[in-house]
Order: sequence, then C-alpha cells, then structure tokens
Amino acid sequence: MLKRIKKVIIVNGMHCEHCQKRVENALSNLREIKSVEVNLENKKVIIVLKKEIEDEKIRQTIANLGYSVESIDLL
Repeated sequence: MLKRIKKVIIVNGMHCEHCQKRVENALSNLREIKSVEVNLENKKVIIVLKKEIEDEKIRQTIANLGYSVESIDLL
C-alpha cells in the first residue's frame, strides 16, 4: 500500500501562468496522481501520488507539452 508519497519535479521551460496551468492539468489527468502544485518562480512541481508511477511517464507527459524535466526526487 502506498503511503502518500510526494515527488518534487524541476521543470525547465515554464515562463507564465499558461505554462503553469498546462503542466498542472496534464499531470492531474494521470490516474496515479492525487494532486499537483506548480510553483512557477522556482520551477518546482510537487505531486502527491495515489499509487506508484514510473518517473519516465512523468517525464514523457511533461515533454509532450514542450518542457523538459531537470530532476524528479522523492520529497
């Protein structure tokens, strides 16, 4: 059983609130993710997981939007 795991993702290429919303919406649509919080200033995205998710799936979802992932770490 997954115990409320959080990950912090550093995303390069987000410049405005539109970018922020695109990333937030795309990650929120992944069934493994419970919640998403995007901080545009420091390029950090914090996700709370419902169940395990491969980092590659997160990277690909963000890459499909035209942004790049610098890192993904457990929080």
